[in-house]
Amino acid sequence: MPFNSASDAFQLHPDVRSWNDPQASYDAHSKCFVCGNSHERGLGLKSYRDERDPGVDDDAIVGALRSTVVVGEDYQGLPGIVSTGVMDALMICHGAWQAGVTLMDKSVLPRPPLVLTKSFSMEVNDRLPPGTEIEITTKAVEVKDAKEPFRVKVTMELRAAGDDDHGGEAFRCATGEATYVKVGAVRSMW
Repeated sequence: MPFNSASDAFQLHPDVRSWNDPQASYDAHSKCFVCGNSHERGLGLKSYRDERDPGVDDDAIVGALRSTVVVGEDYQGLPGIVSTGVMDALMICHGAWQAGVTLMDKSVLPRPPLVLTKSFSMEVNDRLPPGTEIEITTKAVEVKDAKEPFRVKVTMELRAAGDDDHGGEAFRCATGEATYVKVGAVRSMW
């Protein structure tokens, strides 16, 4: 199944990334702490279609989304370690965009529907140092859309760019899985 051609906002972008981020395309006035464009002190998460994933695993589920972000020193839970609550928030928010984009593409909607996190679990694999570039990837692995409420199960991984403790190699900090439920209609146009 190709990406949703009914959507004109989440399309090719002329710079380095090949897709605009859905946060700017569909929710430009959001005050979300994690991804809101209007939150002055937020984390600034931006999601993109993962160019390394050419599209779909099967004919029902769209490809992965990817995000990179840097979390500053203000969000340490312990000295030298970003709070796991911030890691949770990043993964849940990015996963919600994955679920919304999946439902948008699968149902050929003009914009992603609003979704609510129904369940979430995370396994912490390693500490996340502040000031490190983080990459979050998500993939929809199950879609139930035969009747309301529509559900999307998403798997996710949070990796950090290499540091001295890891020989400069990128490393996995956390993995997770979440189920999202569609709530209401598609996002507003404002």
